Amino acid sequence: MMKSNKLPRQMVLILSIFLLIANGTLGVLLTNQSKNYLQDQMRKRMLDISNSAAALIDGDILEKLQKEDVDTDLIRMRLEFCARFRNRLS
Repeated sequence: MMKSNKLPRQMVLILSIFLLIANGTLGVLLTNQSKNYLQDQMRKRMLDISNSAAALIDGDILEKLQKEDVDTDLIRMRLEFCARFRNRLS
């Protein structure tokens, strides 16, 4: 009689340990998968934002800019535009 009572206890213990290991493994895998998915979505969002900003800036004007133009009104206007664009997104 003692032997039959001991067998279910061992099975419950083994099953409990197996479930704990499986739960921990799945938790780690799902956490990593979620983290990778979120990072991928953030990268895509940042790329979309930078593409939108680049499309709104006139390339002909940027092409004409020189190193000496750092403190000009044109550069200030472009920087203000980028700052407004950034602020609208945040």
